Amino acid sequence: MIFYGFWMIPFSNPARVSFDPSVSYDGFSLYSAYQRSFNLIDQGFLGFGYKGFSLYAEGSFINLPSENEFSGTYGEFSANFGYSFSPVEGMRLGASLSYYQINNPRPDVGNRSSFGLNLGASFKVYEFWKVGIFAKNLNSPEIGGFPLQTFVGSYISFSPREDITTALGVLKDQYGPVNYGIGGEWKIAEILKILASVRYDGRVPSYFAGLSLNIKNFQFINLFQIHPDLPISYHVGLSWAK
Repeated sequence: MIFYGFWMIPFSNPARVSFDPSVSYDGFSLYSAYQRSFNLIDQGFLGFGYKGFSLYAEGSFINLPSENEFSGTYGEFSANFGYSFSPVEGMRLGASLSYYQINNPRPDVGNRSSFGLNLGASFKVYEFWKVGIFAKNLNSPEIGGFPLQTFVGSYISFSPREDITTALGVLKDQYGPVNYGIGGEWKIAEILKILASVRYDGRVPSYFAGLSLNIKNFQFINLFQIHPDLPISYHVGLSWAK
C-alpha cells in the first residue's frame, strides 16, 4: 500500500490509500508516484480515474543480497479496478477488486497470485465534517497458503475553512495492534499545501510530512516518513486532474 500515513485524510488522490474507491474525482485524473521505503523497498504506482471508475497498478521490489541462497529480485504486484457513486448528496459508496501477484526467486515458491475485494464509503455530516470507512481484502485471500493482510479503517475529518483540514483515524489488520493517526493539510498559498501526520501502531510512532504544489491542473506531492528505528522513507508523486 503506497504511503498510508495519510489514510485518515480524505484526499482526492491515491496518496491516502490506493485501494479505497470512495475517494475519487468526478472528472478525469492521472497519478504516478515513486516511493523508497526504509532504504530497502522500491515502489512504483500508476493510476487513473474517470467519473467514478478507477484503475491503479502498484509494484514493490526488493533486491535480495547476492550471498543469499536465493538471490535475485523479490517483487509484489497489485492492480485495482474500482467504481464509486453518490446515491445521495454528501454520500459516496465504492467497491474495488484487487489482483495480487508475487514473484519470488525461490524455485520452491515461484510466482503466485490471488484476488481481493475492497469496500469504501464516505459521508458528509453537518457542514464541516466528513466520516469514512474502508475495508481491504474482505474475502481473506491467500497466496501460496499464506493469508494476505485484511485492513479495516475509519476516519473523521474536520474542515472549518477551505484552507484547513484536520483528521483522526484508526486502522487495523488481522496481525498487529490498532494503528491510530492524526493529521492535517494546510493551504498556506494559492498553489501550496503543507501536510503532516503522526501514526502510532501501539509500539512506536511514525511521523509523516510533506508538501503539495498545485499549478493549474497539475499537482506535485513530496512526502517523507520518519521512523525512530529505521531509515527515512520518501514518496514523490505527480497527478493531473480535470
